[in-house]
Amino acid sequence: MLSGLLSRIAPAGPLAAASVLCLSATASVQLGLKPIEPSAFKALAMPLPPKPQGLVVADGAPLRFESGVMLRAWVKRFGGFSGLVERNGELLIVSDAGAEIRLFPHWGQAKWLGRIRELPKGCFPGTRKQDRDSEALAMDPATGMAWVGLESINSICRYTPFVIASEAKQSSRPATDSGLPRFARNDDGSNAVSRAAPAAMADWPYTNGPESLTRLRDGRFVAIAEGSKDRKPGVPLLVFSGDPLDASTPVESFRFIPPEGFRPVDVVQGPDGQLLVVLRGWRYVFPSAPRYAPLRFATRVVQLPPMQNWSLATSVTGTELLRITDGDLDDNFEGIATTNENGQTFVWLVSDNNYSPFQRNLLLRFRWTGQVKR
Repeated sequence: MLSGLLSRIAPAGPLAAASVLCLSATASVQLGLKPIEPSAFKALAMPLPPKPQGLVVADGAPLRFESGVMLRAWVKRFGGFSGLVERNGELLIVSDAGAEIRLFPHWGQAKWLGRIRELPKGCFPGTRKQDRDSEALAMDPATGMAWVGLESINSICRYTPFVIASEAKQSSRPATDSGLPRFARNDDGSNAVSRAAPAAMADWPYTNGPESLTRLRDGRFVAIAEGSKDRKPGVPLLVFSGDPLDASTPVESFRFIPPEGFRPVDVVQGPDGQLLVVLRGWRYVFPSAPRYAPLRFATRVVQLPPMQNWSLATSVTGTELLRITDGDLDDNFEGIATTNENGQTFVWLVSDNNYSPFQRNLLLRFRWTGQVKR
């Protein structure tokens, strides 16, 4: 999220601050806060180099770069990708402007089908951008229920984005419209939409709240703050034993220690059952060709140790699996997901372009070559 960077850019000097403020203003003008109508679109999927510069997979890491695309679509509020999940071959993305984007990947084709709409109104306390700052996404694949992390208000929204089987059977309308599955009927409140601010997240900082959220296969949830108000090393990491919207759900509190200069921006349970965390770093550079961007991003993906080995008395650190610095993939990666396709397991990364002309919507896919735990 760009506002989070703005809050920490002062040490880089007035030129840096002015450059990023220009980016922020551009994003605000493009975004506005006017509602968007649910609509279908075709996104241009431009292939990335098969061996991208700047991508380094650690020796022995169970990942292999498979493919990647840069996505563009001429539809209102396309971009700002922050949270990512997959269900039945469909990618569901939430943006930091409160939009829900659905993509149907077709590798090798120049255009991908998609749909976009507002997240349900019940998710947000107001219409300001900070009220709608949706930074993380978790899902129960069995039911299609989704949980959205709202970073600026330290809250979580729960709703059903997908058509459920009982609705499809009862409806006289076909389940597809121009080849695209329908949205679940929640815009008018006919599907339950709930929002809560878990007490364990109450002291998380503004713009550095629940940037990372995932649902584990056993029904537990993990939430990680991007930052911390206290001076303790690392950032808060919470493990909810069930639905985080239920005030009676037991929660355990840990401390995650990212590498120096990096902050956690998303988390997912890896194919082997261990957690994968996306970390983002950044630095200011004088704008120059070919991209003229005043910020350079760095990305790392780390694997946390098995959760049964965690201790409340100690901090949690990760083992690096890959890193992205400069080169072909230099951008603001904020989302991670895993998929199973024809017996193969993949890990996906998606970037948040902050609605800036200097950034891109990148989607990367890595083949998982290690153990798979069902």
